[in-house]
Amino acid sequence: PNCNQYRLPGCPRDFNPVCGSDMSTYANECTLCMKIREDGHDIKIIRNGPC
Repeated sequence: PNCNQYRLPGCPRDFNPVCGSDMSTYANECTLCMKIREDGHDIKIIRNGPC
């Protein structure tokens, strides 16, 4: 995902789910990017929509 477009402190609340390569569903691309920043893992979007 293009995480450079998202800045702290938080994400928009829009619900546009994406499935990460960790097999977790994220509410939107921004929440996936926040997880990447927190954990330092390289998680890819494997599909749009829930896992």
